[in-house]
Amino acid sequence: MASATIPIVPSSIQSRFDIISGREKCSLRLIASDGSVRFGFGALRTEPLRQSFVSRAAWELGTYYRSWRLCRQSSILCGGLDPLDSIDGCQHELDCQDFGFFHGIVHLSAFDLRVLFSDDLCLDVFGCIGTDDEIFHLFCPDNWVITYSNGKGWLQGPSNKPWTATHDSQ
Repeated sequence: MASATIPIVPSSIQSRFDIISGREKCSLRLIASDGSVRFGFGALRTEPLRQSFVSRAAWELGTYYRSWRLCRQSSILCGGLDPLDSIDGCQHELDCQDFGFFHGIVHLSAFDLRVLFSDDLCLDVFGCIGTDDEIFHLFCPDNWVITYSNGKGWLQGPSNKPWTATHDSQ
């Protein structure tokens, strides 16, 4: 049986992770109505969004799908596949945790990522789709975004305008 190669994070992207690592405390944790999750680091600001307002942080990472779980050591605290009627309960679980600082991202497999936080907390992000759709994102304060998809791997580029394959950091 053939085994899949576990990718490594390219150095140009790892250097972006190193900038935020241990620098700013987690200031935002939110489960969206679609079950995706996002975490923010640094100062919060409020921005208008479709006749409402949304909180944003200087750095934000998160998922585009419900395929995630929050763990501490060998315990699953909550996950994106918890029933949709329990999002409030899962949000409460996030709110009760002291995420502290972002400490990095590693690959669990050829398809899955692990985001490392303080206090043995981690967010596992699972690549459960067969398309090139991104499963993970990191928005940086200088209009820069880093994404990961199983089809294209790690990509980075401007977050304030369309970008092309020239921003592929593979």
